[in-house]
Amino acid sequence: MGKSTMISRRKFGRDLMLAASVAASSFSAAGCLFSGNVFDSILTYIGVGLEAFASIVALVPGLGAATPIVALINAGFATLKAAVTEYEAAPGASKNTALAKIHEALVALQDNLATFVNNVPGAGSAIVNMIAIIVSTLAGFAAKLPLPTSLPASTLARFRRPVLLRGQVVIPMARSLKQFKHDFNRQLEMSGHPELDLR
Repeated sequence: MGKSTMISRRKFGRDLMLAASVAASSFSAAGCLFSGNVFDSILTYIGVGLEAFASIVALVPGLGAATPIVALINAGFATLKAAVTEYEAAPGASKNTALAKIHEALVALQDNLATFVNNVPGAGSAIVNMIAIIVSTLAGFAAKLPLPTSLPASTLARFRRPVLLRGQVVIPMARSLKQFKHDFNRQLEMSGHPELDLR
């Protein structure tokens, strides 16, 4: 792991408590993520999340859809969509297994986005901020999802663990679709690229 992702246990504990506190207030203030239940909200978000990530890729010279980490993240969105679709179609006896797959997909996608930030040359502060908006929104979904039952405590803890971007804890955020686009477009415009705004 790169040096930039390391923080002390004491600082990690402080950041985690702060993240939990701010996240709780964010959820109460923002209400539902988009419209409908959290599963429908995830499906609504996936296309916009992919578009947002494509805008980020366009800002980094030498990257494209065939770049391994980019392909992995794009595939991660597809895996998340498939997991939610499977859950919604699953009979009651299979819901728990399908729910665990959604959590696994969210963890993997957030981890790969963190890898992108920490390892891709040319990922400056604007790109880090844009990735943080995507990750915090995904983390917001994860926090709203119920946890599967009958799984080891270590697995459940992994579903709820915070994500670090360059040593900073990402706070889960309950954004509406409109708020996500506003936050993301603001970063694009601040970086001088309004032509990539999400519509």
